[in-house]
Amino acid sequence: MLDSIHAASDSTRIGSVRVVVSESGWPSDGAFGATYDNAKTYLDNLIRHVNSGTPTRSGPIETYIFAMFDENQKNPELEKCFGLFFPNRQKKYPFGFGGHKDWEIGIDNVEFNVTIPLKSDI
Repeated sequence: MLDSIHAASDSTRIGSVRVVVSESGWPSDGAFGATYDNAKTYLDNLIRHVNSGTPTRSGPIETYIFAMFDENQKNPELEKCFGLFFPNRQKKYPFGFGGHKDWEIGIDNVEFNVTIPLKSDI
């Protein structure tokens, strides 16, 4: 999909345009196909893909994961389940971004709605 955006912009007078993937994620519950295994597989594949680039543009792709935490106030049910962490700050499944970053979240009684950048140097 990114290559089609690049091809379309390259064929205009605008020329090369930097593309940022502003939200990408997979729910772990709430609908058909929304499972922990599918969410983990999606995240693992996304990280591998954004670190290597596309067939026409090599190199990392600036990408933001949706979302860091489940949001138990959202509706419908599917929208509550995109987080990498439960609201209690526990990981849903093992994941890593290629570095040695400790992803323990240390603030009590606070809910977050944030995105985190995926870059190979994290």
